[in-house]
Amino acid sequence: MRGVSYSLMQDARSHAAVAGRVKTLPVTGALLLCFLLSFAACSCVDPEAALVEAEASRVAGDFEREREILRTALEASPDDVALLMAASRYYLRAEPERRYKPRLALHYAMRASQAADSPNQEVSRLLFTAYRAAGGSEGGRELAKLGLGAVGHPDAEDPRGLRPVDPDLVEPTLANLIEQRRRWDEGPTPPCPPGTGHIPAGRYPVGAGGEHEVAGFCIDVLAAGELATQQASAADIEAACRARDRRLCRVDESLVACTAMLAVFGAHPACTVDLVQRCCRAESHAPR
Repeated sequence: MRGVSYSLMQDARSHAAVAGRVKTLPVTGALLLCFLLSFAACSCVDPEAALVEAEASRVAGDFEREREILRTALEASPDDVALLMAASRYYLRAEPERRYKPRLALHYAMRASQAADSPNQEVSRLLFTAYRAAGGSEGGRELAKLGLGAVGHPDAEDPRGLRPVDPDLVEPTLANLIEQRRRWDEGPTPPCPPGTGHIPAGRYPVGAGGEHEVAGFCIDVLAAGELATQQASAADIEAACRARDRRLCRVDESLVACTAMLAVFGAHPACTVDLVQRCCRAESHAPR
């Protein structure tokens, strides 16, 4: 009997151990599954691969995808200097205009400077460029106020610091510094030379319910009492325009000037008479 009881006790213990292992299997499996899922979700995005992919998107003109790639990569590697510099440069580009955000560029450049293990000339240059583009920073302004106040300077309440620079002049070259100073002192360069009218980029109605979209351009306008010139051929018009550093107007440009912008510039004989000379050119800040 004693032997039988001992055997029964051993069997009971074995069954209990097996049952315990069986009960723990689902828990262990669930934990393993959670671990694998969290590893997949948090797996590191390779910063170098992300930079290559972002650059490819930039070259292809897919700027939204470029931004998304950089954002995702920075979530996985928030202190990667190269990624932070790429994000800063993204917001320093002049085109398209809506993407130019110098304050955000300065934010990423400052983070890159903090993340760098040692002084980095490339990071420092980018930080200066972003700082200049943003017109300084609030922290810098507050420090200037404290310093000026300590010496009783009259500008302590409103220190005259840097002003934000134009997006096409963010690189701190000597030529850009000179041009920015000229713009601050004299105002921006007019988009069109004298004797021409400026038609901004946009979509314009051209009659009969139609519309034409044009890039910004300049077109000849007649001063009071001025007469237009009629040429013998379109080739003669083209040659005359080229001699004045201009070009033939495109069909959509002529339509917009002669319809939607007619009330602005007045009637021009070229709108109704063949072979009347009228030239166009791109805006001054765009390639001709």
